[in-house]
Amino acid sequence: MITQADSALSSGKREVAPRWAVAMDRWLRYLTEDLGGGPRVIRIAQMINFHKVITVFLIYGMMVYFDNYSTAAWIYLALHGTYGYCWLIKDFAFRDSYFRPGEERSQPVMRVTHTILFSLYSEYKGVIFV
Repeated sequence: MITQADSALSSGKREVAPRWAVAMDRWLRYLTEDLGGGPRVIRIAQMINFHKVITVFLIYGMMVYFDNYSTAAWIYLALHGTYGYCWLIKDFAFRDSYFRPGEERSQPVMRVTHTILFSLYSEYKGVIFV
């Protein structure tokens, strides 16, 4: 069964995004790609790999800080830890050229800030450790 979306894709027609979505996309691209300017000193792949490595330590640190060693917390740590290291194995075995261009100096700061804020927000709302 062919849906309307499938027929639109096969005919080459694309829907125009709403204005708010275009504005949000421009704003997010500016924050993550252009903020601060300057030379691109680090590759996106390096930042992603760094994030995957520190995730397991960040989660364990939250377990220690909140004194929560429940089964759910250990499972969460195990899932994210193994996923991160599987990602690293995949990255070393099959390099992805999409992630090879450099980043500006502000991008790593934004990514680390996002990771920390999301982790703390999730903990505050009880999403991670119930």
